[in-house]
Amino acid sequence: MNRLKKILIVIFIWFFVACESVNEPMPEPVNAITVVSSKVEHIKKRSVHLTTEVQLDTTRSIGGSLSYQIYISKEESPNSSNTVDFFDATDMKGGVILDRSTGKGIIGNPIENLEPGTEYFYRITIRISQYSIDTDVISFTTEEESLVEGGIVFYSKGEYSDGWQHLVMAPKGWSDENNGDDPLYKWGCEEVNVDSTSSKVGEGLANTIRIIEADCAYDEEDPYAAKYIYDLEFNGYDDWFMPSGGELYLMIKYDRYSFSGTTLSSTQYDSLRVDAFDEWGYGDHADKGSPARIRPIRRF
Repeated sequence: MNRLKKILIVIFIWFFVACESVNEPMPEPVNAITVVSSKVEHIKKRSVHLTTEVQLDTTRSIGGSLSYQIYISKEESPNSSNTVDFFDATDMKGGVILDRSTGKGIIGNPIENLEPGTEYFYRITIRISQYSIDTDVISFTTEEESLVEGGIVFYSKGEYSDGWQHLVMAPKGWSDENNGDDPLYKWGCEEVNVDSTSSKVGEGLANTIRIIEADCAYDEEDPYAAKYIYDLEFNGYDDWFMPSGGELYLMIKYDRYSFSGTTLSSTQYDSLRVDAFDEWGYGDHADKGSPARIRPIRRF
């Protein structure tokens, strides 16, 4: 009986120790990633290049690939809730390089679609296998946007021909209407077929003149878009016109942050609709009789 009691006591002690071991938290693994450097280079009006160097602990067997998450914010503590909408062109213009023999890794991030003259803060979370690490928060300020010939240069064709080389668009806030957003106007000429409007770059002026010469119904209290822009005097210039579909697409691609909603081009699709784009650059067909946003351009 005494022997049985001793055996039961031993079993109870073993069971108690085993349970305690199970309840003890597992020790956190020592991080196998070290951030060597993180820097900002090639700062432009709407883009920068972020370069981050890391070092892996080569004494450990670490599987998986090197991945990352970028947080860019106008606030001093960038995180998932306040990161701005940007485009990471790494897959096209950058890359993630990891030399497993030395443990050295480089992440190159060309960042696009930023706002000119703006201070940003960024950090990067880097991961591999079960390990992760954050870079320090670093700030940078994009270059200011300067006006040229009354507007912002969004396209240059390389050489002067046919009376122009560069296209400029009026900056955001060019109109006093709509609290700084582009004003709303109808394309006009409902059920009128305006001949030979083109979507090609360089055809916006010709399109605008064709719309006006179509002699569409005109109301001085509510002018149609092409007439309003053609008569516009802004920033010392009076030769503004309505962009073609191709020109409007380039404008939004250059600075989509300054656009909102649907913007009209001077390119007619049919007698009832015209080519238009939203702020993301997606094309659609807008009704001629429905007000939408307009943005004037000129060339020199």
